[in-house]
Amino acid sequence: MTIPSTGSVQVAKTKVGFLLGLGILLVPFVFVWWLLRSGYSTFARIVGFGWFALILLIVIGNSNRTNLAPTATTSQLQSTATDSGSQSPRTPTAATSTRPASKWSYSEDVDQMRGTTARYASVTSEIKLSFGFPYKGGNATLTLRRRPEDGLNIILEVKGQFLCSSFRNDRVAVKFDDGPIQRFGCSEPSDARTGELFINGENRFVAKLKKARTVIIEAEFYQEGRRQMQFDVAGLDWK
Repeated sequence: MTIPSTGSVQVAKTKVGFLLGLGILLVPFVFVWWLLRSGYSTFARIVGFGWFALILLIVIGNSNRTNLAPTATTSQLQSTATDSGSQSPRTPTAATSTRPASKWSYSEDVDQMRGTTARYASVTSEIKLSFGFPYKGGNATLTLRRRPEDGLNIILEVKGQFLCSSFRNDRVAVKFDDGPIQRFGCSEPSDARTGELFINGENRFVAKLKKARTVIIEAEFYQEGRRQMQFDVAGLDWK
């Protein structure tokens, strides 16, 4: 019997099948390990594990970029918040300090028969008055009225009974801001309503009213004595 020499012994090589090759191509993390089994050539193992290493490097690179992205975004947001925070206190302050809000309300009344328009500007007192029965008192209303038939009128209204008559030359005391107390003549309305009086010297009154922020009017009431009514008149728009 003839014994073959060692150099003549040949080991059969296992070919990489189609399914295994497809698995290594698509999911190398699972199927590349099959190449470690006996029978597969060194070349097949180099190609398979080389592909596995390339895929692994791609996955690690993408993971690093994903982790770094939120850090940069957070830094940018913090920088933006710091910049806006340093500016925000200045902007509202400048806007709110330029002009105070006005408490005046405006309206018009059209006379359809005569084709004329009456204009009104009204403001309500800051503090309510308290009267005994049957008068309720409450907030007083100061109204400017301009009509074609009788021009400018200054009207003071409250749920009480004024004591003011042009026949007695009655007057009301008025103080604009911190200025001196001034006296204006007053008169009752033509329909004799007790909760309403007209202040005379209209043009002088309005001229001072436009420059004032606060006005205090002191008038006399039936069985209640003299009472004061304070109005916030800043921002009057009247021509």
